[in-house]
Amino acid sequence: MEVEQKAFVNGVDRTAWLTQRGVPLAVYLEASGARLDALSKADRTEAVALGLAEVDEYDIGKGMETHLMPAWTVKTIFHWQQTFPAGRELAVEHSYTPAAGHSAGTLIGAPGFTGYPEWPETRDRYCIDTAFLAGAKKAQGRLEYPPFMESRVAYVLKTGGNWAKPIGDFRMVIDKGAPENLVSFCASDVKKIGPTRFEVRKTNWTPPRDLDVLILVPIPAAE
Repeated sequence: MEVEQKAFVNGVDRTAWLTQRGVPLAVYLEASGARLDALSKADRTEAVALGLAEVDEYDIGKGMETHLMPAWTVKTIFHWQQTFPAGRELAVEHSYTPAAGHSAGTLIGAPGFTGYPEWPETRDRYCIDTAFLAGAKKAQGRLEYPPFMESRVAYVLKTGGNWAKPIGDFRMVIDKGAPENLVSFCASDVKKIGPTRFEVRKTNWTPPRDLDVLILVPIPAAE
C-alpha cells in the first residue's frame, strides 16, 4: 500500500508551499507550529494571507507571545495496484483501520457557535440534532467552552460506489469508543446494540451519500 498526503486550504492544494519550506504536514505535531514560527517574516505573512496559519497570542506568565498555528486540512489517500485474472469471478474483501481526523477542541456548543460560517456545513455533514447539542451543553455546564475534543471519520459509500447493483446485504456498526462520548452521523433506522455501538442494516440498498462520523471526546480534567 502507498500513502499520499496533501494539505488543503479552502479546496486549494498548498502541499508544495509547505514542503518547500520544510513544514511538516501533520497539523498536530509541535514541529509544524515550531517550523511556522521559524519562517522568514515574508513567509509568515504569506502563510497567514494564504490561510495556512492563524496568529495566536497568549501570556503564560512570561509576557505576551505570538505564534503561528497550523490552519490547513490534511487529506490522506491510500492506494495500491491490483491484478485481476481474466475470465474469473473473485471475491474481494477489504479490512483496515480508517484514518481519523482530530481537533484539540470543538466549537459545537460554544457561545455563538451557530453564527460561525462553518456551522451549517458541519451540521448538515454530520446530521447534528437537538439531542446531540443538548448533550454537549449539559457537559459544558458553566464552563466557557464545551469540554470536548473532536474525532472525525470519513468513509466513502457513494462516490466510490462503482458496483453495478444495489448492495444486497448492508450492515454498518458505528462504535463511539466510550459511553461518555457523543456521536453524530447521517443514517436512518439506526439501532443501538450496545453501550457504545450503533447498527444500520439495509437490503438491496444504494447509499445516498458518503458517511461522515463526528465523535466528541471529553477532555481529561487537569489534575
